[in-house]
Amino acid sequence: MKLVLFLFLLLVFAFKVEAATVIVPDSYSTIQQAVNAASNGDTIVIRDGVYIENIKINKSIIIKSENGPSNCIVEALDTNKSVFNILADGVRLEGFTIKNTNCSVCAGVLLNNSSNSAIANCIITNSSMGVCLIRSSNISVRQVSATNDIWGFVLWMSNSSKIVRNVAMNNAKGAILLYRSHSNTILTNDVYNNSFGGIGVFECSNNIVSGNEIKNCGSGIYFHNSVKSAASNNILSKNDLGIKIENCNKLLISGNIVTGNTGMSEEVGKGIFCINSSDIVMVNNKIGFNRQGIHCTSSLSLIIANNLIENNDNQGISLGNTMFSLISGNYIKNNGWDGIVIHSSSNNNEIKNNVIYNNGIKMGGGMGIENSSSNLIYNNIFNNSNNFWLINTSNTWNVKKTYWRNIVGGKYIGGNVWLTPDGSGYSQTCRDYNNDGVCDVPMILKNGNVDFLPLAINP
Repeated sequence: MKLVLFLFLLLVFAFKVEAATVIVPDSYSTIQQAVNAASNGDTIVIRDGVYIENIKINKSIIIKSENGPSNCIVEALDTNKSVFNILADGVRLEGFTIKNTNCSVCAGVLLNNSSNSAIANCIITNSSMGVCLIRSSNISVRQVSATNDIWGFVLWMSNSSKIVRNVAMNNAKGAILLYRSHSNTILTNDVYNNSFGGIGVFECSNNIVSGNEIKNCGSGIYFHNSVKSAASNNILSKNDLGIKIENCNKLLISGNIVTGNTGMSEEVGKGIFCINSSDIVMVNNKIGFNRQGIHCTSSLSLIIANNLIENNDNQGISLGNTMFSLISGNYIKNNGWDGIVIHSSSNNNEIKNNVIYNNGIKMGGGMGIENSSSNLIYNNIFNNSNNFWLINTSNTWNVKKTYWRNIVGGKYIGGNVWLTPDGSGYSQTCRDYNNDGVCDVPMILKNGNVDFLPLAINP
């Protein structure tokens, strides 16, 4: 019995094949010949040089250059095909300059129904797409530069992948595009000078776009028909538009720096533009020096909170036909037009705990409301030369007097603090004989608009 077992183990080990490493062009004259001869688990090392071919990879192998992308260039032999076409799982491609494809479905690197593969340390240029994932999953794309392509990185019906620390620059249409792709991470990429847009997320869910720098593009980040996704800690500057959200639900927009986005047509020039969307949370963003800060239209149940919104050419925050939303805890200052404007049947919103300072430099004022009613506005600090303008509107400007620390440190919550830079604001001049921090006489803004409990600033 022991002899039989010994002979069995001997046969197993005798036929075990170790993973091989082959060199191109030493062992094979072309990369494709090396791939054809390889077995799963093999490594193919490509020496310095220029290789003109299209490579189909249908095995789980590693293909890497010997000395990095500057020294190893692979060009398409047939420009109507991808340079590398990966059809297997568990492939790693590393260290190449890849270029010259010219058809709508071609890429420098195409992954088709692949999983658990990785692309790293490559330069891809002059191609229809730099890297394209089609129905692939768990793909890692790291430290890849996609420049002068039509599209930089495309995920098409691909899931659970990571696009990390790449460069997408000078692409004719867009840098990074996700379509019907879910649970992906787009992290710390540099996205510059892409004519059509930076990062586009279309009909997707559960994606994270974080830590990217996006500059001189069309729309910096564009969510369309997407749900349960997040854009956080990105820097968006000098784009036509910072972040656009259209027909979306349950997005988190947080911790972004959105500055200098000044496109001049109707739908651009905004730091954040939200249209036909609901349950969007915009918190802890810095939004400044855009044509407009945050503009929301035809939307529902938004939260705009704890943002710094300053030095925008027009309004800080604009709501049009937007209802049941919360604007809270924002610092809104030095905007050329209104700090906040609510218009076009924007009803049943709550505006509280904001500091609205020195707005209306060119026109408008602290807050404007037109053709909108039933909004609740309280515990804000208004300190503008013109604190409000009201047209065809009726709103509530205070809550019931409640023992609670208010926005200026007083002991009661009630209405708002009304200041002006010259010291003549209602809260600065009203009587407060009982020193409860509430003016003794209501402030009448306009018919249908009375702050019954304006907060007092005692000298």
